[in-house]
Amino acid sequence: MPPTKNVSLLRALLTKAESLASTVSKNEFPVLLRPLAERRKVTSVDFCPLLVDAMLTTHPEGFRILLNSDGGRDQELKERYRNESKRKLLQPRLRFSIAHELAHTFFYDLTGESPKLSKKFKSGGGQTELENLERYCNTIASHLLLPTQMLSDAFLRIKAITPESILELAQTTGVSLPALLFRLDKSDSLFIKKYFRGCIVLVAQHDEELKIRAVAKPRSLIIARQLRQMNSNDVWSLKTQGGCEINPTRLPKSSTAILDVILDQSRCQKEYQIYVAAVGGFDAMNSFLITFEEK
Repeated sequence: MPPTKNVSLLRALLTKAESLASTVSKNEFPVLLRPLAERRKVTSVDFCPLLVDAMLTTHPEGFRILLNSDGGRDQELKERYRNESKRKLLQPRLRFSIAHELAHTFFYDLTGESPKLSKKFKSGGGQTELENLERYCNTIASHLLLPTQMLSDAFLRIKAITPESILELAQTTGVSLPALLFRLDKSDSLFIKKYFRGCIVLVAQHDEELKIRAVAKPRSLIIARQLRQMNSNDVWSLKTQGGCEINPTRLPKSSTAILDVILDQSRCQKEYQIYVAAVGGFDAMNSFLITFEEK
């Protein structure tokens, strides 16, 4: 477990980050990056050859964010950042990289003339100070792009949770599917309010192997044992109650399967509706977004 001080600090920074994101976006998705950066005293966002995705530097007037130029497209990417609009967003990966660097600025005191480092996470939970910092900055970045109340409002407006509706939500918010599923997986109350007994999973195919890229599921609702045991980065191995393999590459768009549900130490079988859609852009041969919901 992380130290209590880390938990308290993270909670305070998330509240601050979400408040800023909600304010600059006027509570409407997507959250644009340039207004966020300007409020955090980022004077420039530049693209150049880097060995890492992005980095933050300080100077007397504020911060500078540097991002990998992605094969020499420096000026093109800079113009896209400057002119980002709700209808023309940067790629989700770039948006998250910038949000991650903006998360680092929340550890600085900006009330003086120059940024001054004033907060830090401690080591703990089997992680070093730096590992905790980077991990929690990813969390802060996800809340900058997907503030809790805005995400809740958008998710609860969805009429049916299907691959198409989840993909549309990711496109509307300007985030990747893994980033969206990460946030949903941490938002148990949303599934409870929708009374969604099932899960949403992104599966990537690399050569002959299927691997779970991201998964979102309720923690407080009873769902099938096979779905409850799914975790990100696991090899896909889902089987029906009868032992038949459920392979996303061979599933029709809509199908059903009988899965095990454990209730008070007893086991029963429930029929689940399965929807699947092929999606791309995740450095894999094929990717599939799948929803399971108890019928």
